Parts: sequence; C-alpha cells; structure tokens
Amino acid sequence: MTAGLGLFAAGCGDDDGPAEPTATLPPGFTPLPEGFLTPQPPPALDPNVELLRFQGEKWPYNIGYPAGWEPHVDGPSVDEFVLMSEYGQAAALHVRCGRSVSQGNAEPEGLARDDSMLISTVSYQAGEPEVVSVNGRHAVKWSYSVAIPGTPVRSYTLVYYIKGDDDRCSWRVSLQTLGIPPLEGYQELLDRIVEEFEPGVSG
Repeated sequence: MTAGLGLFAAGCGDDDGPAEPTATLPPGFTPLPEGFLTPQPPPALDPNVELLRFQGEKWPYNIGYPAGWEPHVDGPSVDEFVLMSEYGQAAALHVRCGRSVSQGNAEPEGLARDDSMLISTVSYQAGEPEVVSVNGRHAVKWSYSVAIPGTPVRSYTLVYYIKGDDDRCSWRVSLQTLGIPPLEGYQELLDRIVEEFEPGVSG
C-alpha cells in the first residue's frame, strides 16, 4: 500500500545523486513488546486524564504524560512513557529529537520520510499526512499501523513531527498502541499532549 507517502516523496535523491542510506527502526519502535500475551483491544482511556509533567534530560523539553503511565527515560535515544495492562504493554508515548537518516536534515518531513520508508517494507495501512502548526512550529501529523505477522494484532502509531529550534534536530512525539481496534481516546490524548508540549525548555 502507498497511502500517506506522497508528502514525503520530494527530495529523495535521483539517479545522479548518492544512494539513500538505509533507514533503521526508530528508537522506541516495538513491534511486539516483551510480555505481550493475548491479542486484546488497547484499553479505552479518558483523553482528559491528568497529565504529570516531565522535564527531559537528553534534550531540553517539557511534556505532560498520563497519570498511571510508567516513565522509562534511561535509554540513550528515546524517552518512553508506558501504559501497562494485564496482558503486558498496551501503549507507549515516545519522545525523541533527531535528524533524518534518509534526508540528511532535521526537517519534520525528513523524520516522517524515515518512518514511511520503514513501513513500506511490511504490511501496513497509513492515513494521509497533514501539514499542521504546533504552537507556531511547522509540523507534520500522521498515523499508520503495521501488521504483526501471524496474528490479528496491529501496532498503531499516531505521530507528530515537530520543527526544532535549529538544524540539529526536530521532534518526534508519538503514541503507539498494540492490539486490536478500537482506539477510543488515543488521538485526542496525543493532540492534547502535543498542544502542551514545550520543546527547548530546560530545567
């Protein structure tokens, strides 16, 4: 399937230019979290759940994450806030700041292009990417899902790619769920988290 890839097609090099680097899985991408047992719908949630504030240490940012989710921020390249269920990991909020592997820049479209290259190699479904503004910053909003082979389960990713303060990196803020639809409240929750997201804020 190719839905949702059109926005990222420009600037991908040509026959006279260097070959594109091979994209690797973005930090925090977990097709099948350890401990996952039985396919279940992701737990329904209240998008107005209390948000607890977290101050980033790898990069300067401040974000609200849902009360009851577990912070995992010791990894080298991604901060993660995890929702656990009786079946294992059900959802995770991922935050990282980085540059595009495929485009060699820090534009939001480049980060999104990396993701589009990854999922193009597997069975996926994707919505249409949307250029948006997040608190005055250029951003791309997108959603896609990847099939878990041999199961009825899909990994669903709702994501914003948000322009950074300079050319060093842009932000990827995503909410990933694992299971079987429906996904009540998840997009609304991510929209709210991103609306309150403060990049460039240090402790």
